[in-house]
Amino acid sequence: YPTILLPQVQIFKKDDLGKQLIKAPMAAYSSNTGRRSLNFTNLCSLIEVTLQETKDVAYIQVTSNNHYLWGEATISGESTPSLTINDTYMENNYYTDNHTVILDCSTNGSNGSNTGGTAADGTQSAGPFYVVVPANNYDNLKVEVYVYENGSDNYRRVVKRYSASATVPAGSTSTTVSTNVASNMIYHIAMPNSTETVQPSYPGLGTGEFSVSRYKKVRFSQGNLQYKNGVWRFATDELEAFRNTDDHNLEMTNRDQNWIDLFGFGTSGQGSLSTSRTPNLPTTYTYATTGYYPHENLTGTNRYDWGVNEISNGGNQPDKWRTLTRTEWQYLLGNSTNRQNKNVLAVIDGNITGLVIAPDGCTVASRWNSTTTVLRITQQEYIRTYQSAGCVFLPITGYYSYNNHDQNIVWYTGDNSYEGWYWTSTYDGSPWAAKVICDPNGMGAAFAGRGIEVSRGCAVRLVRDVD
Repeated sequence: YPTILLPQVQIFKKDDLGKQLIKAPMAAYSSNTGRRSLNFTNLCSLIEVTLQETKDVAYIQVTSNNHYLWGEATISGESTPSLTINDTYMENNYYTDNHTVILDCSTNGSNGSNTGGTAADGTQSAGPFYVVVPANNYDNLKVEVYVYENGSDNYRRVVKRYSASATVPAGSTSTTVSTNVASNMIYHIAMPNSTETVQPSYPGLGTGEFSVSRYKKVRFSQGNLQYKNGVWRFATDELEAFRNTDDHNLEMTNRDQNWIDLFGFGTSGQGSLSTSRTPNLPTTYTYATTGYYPHENLTGTNRYDWGVNEISNGGNQPDKWRTLTRTEWQYLLGNSTNRQNKNVLAVIDGNITGLVIAPDGCTVASRWNSTTTVLRITQQEYIRTYQSAGCVFLPITGYYSYNNHDQNIVWYTGDNSYEGWYWTSTYDGSPWAAKVICDPNGMGAAFAGRGIEVSRGCAVRLVRDVD
């Protein structure tokens, strides 16, 4: 049977008449055997969302308890086609919660929003907005609309949320409400007038907010960046790093066929370098200092930053993520006044070493101080106590270097066996990496920004700015 891919994040756009452009998959079938006629039907339905007042809409989120809403789906049936999202494909390839679909109502910036506060067509709007979902019978269908209102300062705005969901009838013994969104139909939801201030969400995005300068905060991706055969994704969880395993990073042949998470500088695959050779590929491992790697800062403008790519479990849209600069890494991991005693070395499950970074205002950071050298916990303890509080874990990665003389790739742990190397976006005569030293047998955690060769293979941890 044929398959289609339903998007995790849909885009809000308007045509010349001001109507929202709706892209919903259709199927054609013959109603009578032997006749040369086809009937067309929508395999999805529309959730029509209307606000009671004009607001600066960032994005709309629809969630169901019992059915997947996006991913690879199979079309089956002849007289009455149906659509089934493939559960196995979802679990093996995307590692995310496919019960939620997002309508992005703006052009760029954090959390599916534009920092300037305009919708995709440059105007503010109350809707209606249309979110495409597969026709199905959903339990506890919930719709959330995230809007912006001016904050108390000039560099940050307040995110507020409208919520609407079916409610359990009075006297009912059931804890779920079933909502039938029929094929080829529009299910209308009018949002209430009351809102609550919230922290916005986005696929692949952590919850903690981290100051990287006096006036800027970011939120980290759920794990290190990975690549295979034209597909980008974030690691399943923060603890995952391939390091020097046989089938990752060091294999010189068929590098497109293995997931890798160490990359040469600026190898987004999108840049345009002036050379006749194929440049800028994430699988590049040559020692050459020209022709394959950029010699300037990484930005979305020159397309060298890895965040310009569509990341499958990070919203699957271009230009939604970025790499921290050298000064931002230094502010985050160095000794800035706002970040003191926010970082601690951790050994998880006895063999996973890395750095735990506490977000701004995190209360669990009080559990360690300048005398805490090593935080020894289980993965369950990390998830329950630290990750739930918004903390971020940077696993030790080492780096790889191409040995031009022997024509092979060599993986290094660094000056000792406990170093993590993370690219910054800064090029100052040479590219800079954030060197994180985590030695549980010695001095604990330390940080140093360092200029290195463009051909070094370092890890990438992307962020999104907090508006």
